[in-house]
Amino acid sequence: MTVTPSAATPGRSAAIGGVLAMLALALALRAPIVAVPPVVTDLRDDLGVSASAVALLTSIPVLLFGLVTPVSSTLLRVLGLRTSGLLCLGGVVVGSVLRSGGSFALAIVGTLLIGAAISIGNLVVPVLIGRHYPMRTSSLMGAYTSTMNVGATAATATTAALAATHGWQLVTGAWGVLLGGIGLALWLAFAPREPRIATATGAPPPTSAVAPMWRNGTAWLLAATFACQSISFYTITTWLPTAMHESLGMDQAAAGWGASGFHIAGILGPLLVPLFLALVKPSDAVLVAVVGAFWAALPVGMLIAPQLWGVWVLAGGLAQGGYFAVVFLLVVRHTRTSDENRRMAAHVQTVGYCCAATGPVVMGWVHENVPGWSSMFAIVSGIMAVMILTGVAAARRPRPTLTVTEEPR
Repeated sequence: MTVTPSAATPGRSAAIGGVLAMLALALALRAPIVAVPPVVTDLRDDLGVSASAVALLTSIPVLLFGLVTPVSSTLLRVLGLRTSGLLCLGGVVVGSVLRSGGSFALAIVGTLLIGAAISIGNLVVPVLIGRHYPMRTSSLMGAYTSTMNVGATAATATTAALAATHGWQLVTGAWGVLLGGIGLALWLAFAPREPRIATATGAPPPTSAVAPMWRNGTAWLLAATFACQSISFYTITTWLPTAMHESLGMDQAAAGWGASGFHIAGILGPLLVPLFLALVKPSDAVLVAVVGAFWAALPVGMLIAPQLWGVWVLAGGLAQGGYFAVVFLLVVRHTRTSDENRRMAAHVQTVGYCCAATGPVVMGWVHENVPGWSSMFAIVSGIMAVMILTGVAAARRPRPTLTVTEEPR
């Protein structure tokens, strides 16, 4: 995509302000979702619904990440980065207030709004980085991912303890209102005013003459491995605090703090993948297998030796962040142009997030009908076996030869 010089190279103060606005938006993209699992028992009791029903409050946003992406892309093209970012943050604030309204119906409506809003933000930040900071893509994508995990970690670690004093409605609502409000202020002050995404001439960017993704075997293998990764991630995020509370006898606050290690480690995981590549220089298939094995250590370990939960949470947390990075590294390596790269990434995320939305609900149903948590961890272990197999299969497929001078991104 061609950009104007002013768009690609903002002044120093404008560039710093834009980064602050971007990171503030990123901080609000996961915390409002992961604030729910630490208090899922309170929600279930106060709202009078089943475990699988309350799991919808974490599954709906993930489903919308997949389903709403095409609409979000159109909004971004028509409205531009600045207005789209405002819609995202405003939706997070309003949705968080509605979700804490005190009824299950309002909770569902608020959750729908939060999910749709965040699906816009999921596109706004990468487009902002690629368009306005093309020379700092790697470092800012790392900062973006880490910032999302910082917000998720803070919400997971503190929500249960704060809710014990102030109630789940106030605390879960506050995460969206506080972070969304800060994001709105910084976004209004510093976000780029560019009205729309386009080429320098105003014409839409050309599309590469490549086969559609539904006919691409590598795209489907990567979609399958990302779907398994996402199902596992959102299942663990939703139910790990409750599983630790019920099976290990930890109080809710302690379980929330313990589970937060999963997200803390996830901040570091993506940074370890390039270090591993530089030091060991493994093949792509070996990289997938090693990172996938560490990820699988969490459910397998909780199944056979739950008393060592700290070890499994650390290993799984590091690897879940790393595996996310590995999947999209493979996307880059198995595409020829930036256009093909974006289309494959969209295909992988759409399939993956749509599948991931089923995980917490299905596992909630399993827990309601099968005593204990062993069944859930066994099922997740099986899903991760499929994740590793499909990931290795994708990694072993031949890479295409670049046909353009532009490096894919």
